Amino acid sequence: MADLTVGPLIAPLPSAYRNRALSAADYAAILQAQVDELQNFIVQDQACQLSAQSTRNRTMSALDSDPPPLPLGADGGTNAWPDGGGITFNGRTPGTNDLWLEILSMSVTNATAHLVIHPPWNVTNGVYDLLYCTNLAPPISWHWLLRTDPGQTNLTVPAPNPQAFYRLGPPNDLTANDSLGTNFWVVFFSAYEIGNTTNLSLYISSAVGATGMVTVPGLGITNAFSVAAGAVTEVDLDPSVMMADYDVVETNGIHITADQPVAVYGVDYSYTTTCSFTGYPTALLGTNYCVMARASLDNWPGDENTNSQFAIVATADNTTVTNTPSPTAHLCGHTNAYTINLQQGETYQINSTDMIGDVTGTRITSDKPLAVFAGAGCAWVPATNFSSGNPLVQEQLPVDTWGTQALALSFAGRTIGDNYRVLAAYSNTVVTISGRVVIPLDENSSPWTVTTSNEVVLVVITNAGQFYDIIVAGPVEFQASQPIQVAHFANGNSFDDQMGDPCEILLPPAGHYLLTNTVFTLPDNNVTGDFYEDYNYLNIIVPQSAIANTLVDGSTVDATNFVPIATSGYYGAQITVTGATTHTVTSSQPVGVEVYGLGLCDAYGYSGGIVK
Repeated sequence: MADLTVGPLIAPLPSAYRNRALSAADYAAILQAQVDELQNFIVQDQACQLSAQSTRNRTMSALDSDPPPLPLGADGGTNAWPDGGGITFNGRTPGTNDLWLEILSMSVTNATAHLVIHPPWNVTNGVYDLLYCTNLAPPISWHWLLRTDPGQTNLTVPAPNPQAFYRLGPPNDLTANDSLGTNFWVVFFSAYEIGNTTNLSLYISSAVGATGMVTVPGLGITNAFSVAAGAVTEVDLDPSVMMADYDVVETNGIHITADQPVAVYGVDYSYTTTCSFTGYPTALLGTNYCVMARASLDNWPGDENTNSQFAIVATADNTTVTNTPSPTAHLCGHTNAYTINLQQGETYQINSTDMIGDVTGTRITSDKPLAVFAGAGCAWVPATNFSSGNPLVQEQLPVDTWGTQALALSFAGRTIGDNYRVLAAYSNTVVTISGRVVIPLDENSSPWTVTTSNEVVLVVITNAGQFYDIIVAGPVEFQASQPIQVAHFANGNSFDDQMGDPCEILLPPAGHYLLTNTVFTLPDNNVTGDFYEDYNYLNIIVPQSAIANTLVDGSTVDATNFVPIATSGYYGAQITVTGATTHTVTSSQPVGVEVYGLGLCDAYGYSGGIVK
């Protein structure tokens, strides 16, 4: 609902609040006052219209020959209404110190609204949550739409109802927002590498430009960095920062700080054995994790660095961590829950005792937020007879950030599907999977057969921490009755005799994406990458209404590239990216991004930005 004469729906903070932090109760009180004011205005408006209609009815019944009354203001008045009535609403004109939301237009045909954020004059990188409702009668049911990127002002958002009301304000959780941040703790755990050619790097991007520091306090390592707006900078790390020992406390925590929000991605490059991950800021971390990993199924037995594993880095001193192994974990020296204590920057990793051990489903809880990483030092996917193996690692998301819907497309060039793992945080989780399911003709050999049309697979995961594996070709949708985490794995290259090897990407919940993602792809230089130019890709996912407004590196993505993802209302496209190693994906609505590269017996992959 838009009428610019009523002034901003979000009024400036009262002077009593401007110089102090606000509690949730403060915001609630301010919002309620705004709602009361708007409701009073609506009541006045409706009364005015009823009065005008009554006047017209009386005039007609008396067969008065005089014309109906002119709208107030038609002869020079200041309050004009098309029905002839008029009221005075004392909406204030926003000042330069105010935050307010302007509704430019609404399109019923396209079900979209065009909004403009007007921040205070001294705010250049504000991040806000946008919510909407269709009824201001208490209790108001606000629906979260999106979280803006730093400094973003123009929004095109869903408008399922032309009578929608929009609310704009600071992130509604205040303590956690998205994968952009100014404070990160990450770690590189042990991984199998050919020829001991370890190249560890952080890739740091920023929408607005930033400077910062990368330090490893426990090893005395310090690196300064700067990144331009819309760019990515690479920070090389000494190989000594990689964790070396198992079931002991080390000091390999890597600390990234920045003066503006940045995204952080990690790469462990080794020729034919590369892996990468998305890093999460401390504000997005938690104290309750259920680990997603993979069994090694290693064809090179005897190297403990290939087994399934997880690693932890503490973000605060005196952190107590409890690890509860899953039944499949086969942890070295631990069959029951056990506790460790960590100081800030201290790290701990542990792995399975054998190649069939799988730490997936292991619970990690703590009294202070942790950064948790999991995967395998080298894993064969989907089985040992599909060469070859590759390291897998992703930073884990706490259970309270999981969702009930996830969406994906197959990795480009993989002709008979990818492996997906669905992990349930709670018992008796019902999962519906919609897509073209891949069925093995023979469990130990190819070819496999792909269903010719979408099937619906219904799965009940009976116990918390259990998982379900499935191979699906093309678009796929996962829906669940309770929160799930879905991992997307590329299969070994001999699975379909195509370019690539295993890699892993954790799928964020549908819609919990950023509007702008600045990401990187790896080059073909045999120093930081062995990925041919035509084998780096982006999988992008947007609502149908945002297809025409989705851009990659400044160019609109051709609508013919998009395909529907089951009945979700979302569409996906596979984009081959060449040339520059920095790429920007933007859309009018939150856009999901998977970034990956396929090399000769090698692969890497990671997810773009997410919103809690």
